[in-house]
Amino acid sequence: MNKYISLTALMIAAAVTLTGCDVTTPKNDTKTNNTQAEQAKEITATIYLPDKDFLQIEPKEITVPLTKNKEKTILEELIKADQAEAYPIFPKNVSILNVTIDKNMATINFSKELLHMAKGSTTEDLFIAMVTNTLTESKEIHGVKFLVDGKEIKRLTGHHDMTKEFQRNTEIIKK
Repeated sequence: MNKYISLTALMIAAAVTLTGCDVTTPKNDTKTNNTQAEQAKEITATIYLPDKDFLQIEPKEITVPLTKNKEKTILEELIKADQAEAYPIFPKNVSILNVTIDKNMATINFSKELLHMAKGSTTEDLFIAMVTNTLTESKEIHGVKFLVDGKEIKRLTGHHDMTKEFQRNTEIIKK
């Protein structure tokens, strides 16, 4: 019986040697694999925030998790970044209810808190430019429309017709 065990062990060793299999314990690459998997679930995006003079917008690269509705996720990060500023453009507690894309047009449905935006043409200009330029970074999006609680709004702070489609504005981007 010992001969059979020894013979079996010898045959296994020979088979391993001949096939080139590595029977050593593999190194722990799970940390590396997890990091690569996590990175694959993230994307880099460009958002636009006001410059220090509140006259133009500046690009800022961010990393966000890749989600089913990446546009909504990117806009949520834009709002967070804006709220961290000393003088935020977005009203407090505003949220994105949803974002839909249809025929290269993004329609953003904001919560009713958007209607509490500070009055002023500069605030409205910056808001529109921040959102529109952030979303039109995607080649799939050419225009942006705004809704509040699922309804079209005629005016936000009284300066722009908010029922129209807004296009990317490169003139407001700080060089």
